[in-house]
Amino acid sequence: MFLVKWIMSAGVLFSQGMNFVLLGDPSMTLSARTAYARQEGSKTARITCDVFDWIDPRDGDSVEGDHCDIAARSDFERELERQKRKP
Repeated sequence: MFLVKWIMSAGVLFSQGMNFVLLGDPSMTLSARTAYARQEGSKTARITCDVFDWIDPRDGDSVEGDHCDIAARSDFERELERQKRKP
C-alpha cells in the first residue's frame, strides 16, 4: 500500500512540475489543465484526456466524469481549501 501511495505522489509531483515548466499554474496538475483546455475546445486536449484516462482507469465510467474531469474538480477543491487557510 505504501508503494502505491508513493507512486501516486510521485505522479502528482511530476505532473505539477511539468505544468510549472510549461508556464502553467504549478499547483494544478496536467490532468486538470488538460480538462480546462478540453472545455475550451482543444482537440489535442481531448485526445490527451483519453490517454490519461487509459493510463489511470480507476475512475472507469464514473458519474463524476473521466480522469481529467475528476482531476480538475480535485484541484479546484484543493484551491478552495488553501484559500480558506490563508490569514
